[in-house]
Amino acid sequence: MNRQSDAGRSQVVSDGRALRLEAVDGELSVREGRVWITRRGDLDDHVLSAGESMRLSAHDRAVIEQWRRDQPA
Repeated sequence: MNRQSDAGRSQVVSDGRALRLEAVDGELSVREGRVWITRRGDLDDHVLSAGESMRLSAHDRAVIEQWRRDQPA
């Protein structure tokens, strides 16, 4: 599901579907829930909770998934 917000593009991760981000220069912020983030070339996976954020650069390719299937993020 996609939503637009005044602050920019906003997306919801739900239904067990992964969200792929490519060539996005900006900050990924989690508004609710918890997400698991994998970036190409990054040996670490990242788990962010509501209120946390992560910087993504234009060369990053990331896959974002909800941490729990019963909890959209």
